[in-house]
Amino acid sequence: MTKWYVLFIFFITLTPITSTTQNSYPQYDNNEAYSSDALNRLYIVGLQYLNNNELTQAEISFRSIIAFPFRSKDWRTTRYYKGKAHFYLGDIYFIQKRYDKAVYNYQQIVQEYAEIEEYSYALYKLGRSLILNKEESRGIEVLKDYNYNYGTKDQNADNTLYWIAQGYIGAENYNAALQILHQILRDFPNSGMAYDIRILIAKLETAPSSSPISQNLKQNIQRDVDNSRKTMNTIAEEKELVDRIKQVLTLKEQLLHLKERKLNLLESIGQTRAKTLKEKNINITID
Repeated sequence: MTKWYVLFIFFITLTPITSTTQNSYPQYDNNEAYSSDALNRLYIVGLQYLNNNELTQAEISFRSIIAFPFRSKDWRTTRYYKGKAHFYLGDIYFIQKRYDKAVYNYQQIVQEYAEIEEYSYALYKLGRSLILNKEESRGIEVLKDYNYNYGTKDQNADNTLYWIAQGYIGAENYNAALQILHQILRDFPNSGMAYDIRILIAKLETAPSSSPISQNLKQNIQRDVDNSRKTMNTIAEEKELVDRIKQVLTLKEQLLHLKERKLNLLESIGQTRAKTLKEKNINITID
């Protein structure tokens, strides 16, 4: 009886211990211990570098995840972290104003990784990056799709409308931009962008509706647009930094919990083996 009990305990130790927080980690099969541990650590290191604004090092960590090989036994774990890596690579390139690369990585999530929790926010960031990459028509289309499906759920509708308006401004469709900006003030009077939006409205309302506007007025509008975008991005980056710090702390706590469980299991195995050996020696002595 003791022999089978020891074998049972030993078998348990070969089975990877998964996180107890279902929303933080998906639960996969029993052959992912190596990949899960390696990818998890790369992911945490990448987030830490990103939080410290060490963008080059963060990029290396996340690109290492992207390059991680798929294997039949743990492909779901690998896919999970690859999706997250694309998301944060998009953030890195966005901060660096390399909007074409940001577009590529956010688009990877939208097209291939709809199962990860960052999917809806990646759709929003894709639209924003497209507009900043001078692809206004595509950006507006993506943001409208996002706002219809997720804007209210994510409590991000005012930001989405703001970037739709920015898209119209970039396309010099000032009448459409004004309608969206007025809608933000009407539906979201406490928006953090309300002050900058009022400045933009005042500037846009000076533009003639039918004839082309002067180059000087265009430059003035663009200056105010750039200032409002800078303010908007600063607000977004501060919020995202807080969210990332919380995520790192949660992941570290989960890793410590897993290590504690593993140590407890190893101690239990040691005690069981010692007891078994002791009983075996007693039996031999009796014989």
